[in-house]
Amino acid sequence: PAHSWRTMAILDADRVDSCSGKPLPMLNERSRCVGSYADVVQQLRIQLSRARAAAELEQGEQLQVVVLGHGGRDVSSCLAVVQAAQDYGLRGSVHITVCSCSWPDDSWEQVMGDYLEHLQHANRLMRDSVTFHVVKFGEEHGTLLARIRHHLTGKHLIVQCKQGVDLFVEPATGEWLQDNYEDIAVHCECMQFAQTESIPSLLLQTHSDLNLRDGIDKQDVEANIFGSEVQTEAFNQKIAFLSADMAENPGRPRTLMHLVQMVCSASSKKLAFTEFLGFDAASHATLRGLFAGFTAFAAAHCDTELPVAGVLEVVACLLASSHSFPWAVSSSPMVSATPGFSVLDSRSSSALEIPAPQWLLARFLLPADVPGGQVRVLTQFQAAELSSC
Repeated sequence: PAHSWRTMAILDADRVDSCSGKPLPMLNERSRCVGSYADVVQQLRIQLSRARAAAELEQGEQLQVVVLGHGGRDVSSCLAVVQAAQDYGLRGSVHITVCSCSWPDDSWEQVMGDYLEHLQHANRLMRDSVTFHVVKFGEEHGTLLARIRHHLTGKHLIVQCKQGVDLFVEPATGEWLQDNYEDIAVHCECMQFAQTESIPSLLLQTHSDLNLRDGIDKQDVEANIFGSEVQTEAFNQKIAFLSADMAENPGRPRTLMHLVQMVCSASSKKLAFTEFLGFDAASHATLRGLFAGFTAFAAAHCDTELPVAGVLEVVACLLASSHSFPWAVSSSPMVSATPGFSVLDSRSSSALEIPAPQWLLARFLLPADVPGGQVRVLTQFQAAELSSC
């Protein structure tokens, strides 16, 4: 945008009091689900069914859902929505439009399209039930918004995917966050459409550690967004490789998170899956969740950078299936929230806990839902007239 976020400093106090420091609401607390990937997929099934009932569709008419991200690989989480829509009670009655909302130099979109096509050929996804559009940031602001509005038109439900927590930071205090423009511009366009059409807009979030330390108030996010403890630094368990060659390799990963990050950025993703996870990425169909399946599929077919959240889900799926890793956990940090999986301690027969990655699903509050009409992020953005920049 042409204006700085400092525009908020000159706002007339009579027009908005959202800069007072008092946290504004953002999510409907009764709709909030904090848990594992499987938990939010189950809750998404409920939300899709409710949206179908509220839309009062004609016989044979499909529920139209649009899923958008906020930059980078955020929208890869859309596969939770796709998986939920394949439930027997919903299969064939939901059409999902996915907009990548990706960076100009991102290259993962092709493999996402290939994975969706693969799922259709494998009869795990009904043909023509998902349409994937590449929408890139980097265009003129008005052009970007026009594209987003085009994909919003005619939809009964909006799902916004977010990896990280910077979306929850008010514009007045988020000036130095890397992608606050992309987060807020997409969010506010979705919310304005939801308000006009009286349709729900959902949040699907994971991987809070992505930017929790970037000047973000953890206590505020826990109290006002998650309603419980945010999962952070939960995958710093020290690991010990079982083979002598790897155990003596000075470049080996020393913690689970380090291992995940090395897999994500490896020059050969397929080789990294074999060496670090003991898993053939070509066996992606054996993983229970579509998000984990996509991550392994991408590793098997290309070397684009993988989302950390995706590799963590692969680890979670393998742990749940009692997979034998080429390493064992040697120490475990204090972790909480979401159920965990037991992994054998390399030093003894005791079990150490690795938690399932935390996911959040909730419905965004519209201004009409709140006395006074003030909600987090949207109120400040509109008051600063940044939506017209």
